[in-house]
Amino acid sequence: MSEIKGRRKKRKLKSIPDAVFRSRRGNISLDLATTGYANEVAKACIQASTKSGDISLNLISGASTKPRFDVEVNTRSGTIILFVPPTFCGAIQLHTRTGDLNFLPGIASGIQVVKSSDTEYLVLVGKQQPVGSQQALADFCRLRTRTGNIIVGERGKDTYVKSTSVWEKLAGLFRG
Repeated sequence: MSEIKGRRKKRKLKSIPDAVFRSRRGNISLDLATTGYANEVAKACIQASTKSGDISLNLISGASTKPRFDVEVNTRSGTIILFVPPTFCGAIQLHTRTGDLNFLPGIASGIQVVKSSDTEYLVLVGKQQPVGSQQALADFCRLRTRTGNIIVGERGKDTYVKSTSVWEKLAGLFRG
């Protein structure tokens, strides 16, 4: 018999999120910031999901600290809008089956594309640590939608105004 019996490979457990926001048929709009002690790195693990609706996230960093964000956003049919703080330093993964992937001008100048296709992007935002240096904490965002657009911008530099169609304008006139 083998001496290794009973030994199993240790699995990496997913961390429990600090905040979870869910909706079935509604929009989600959030302004989120981190807090903590001055001697700690503030961190936040956030999940937001909806079956049918738009999700808008505005991540806010404290004035003196560089927070670490771990964000996961999912929607089946809806637009995802994400604004990251200027101190954001990490990866953003975007995936959509039938929508568009857009970066607003303020953040587009400071990204490095690692992987790109018609339906998926993986980009690095901010100054990255050189290979071989001490590993620093990094931010990460995963944005996924089946049938919707994904828009990413930098908070304070970019603005996004949803364009209204002719039918939406006519419906607004009849409503009063």
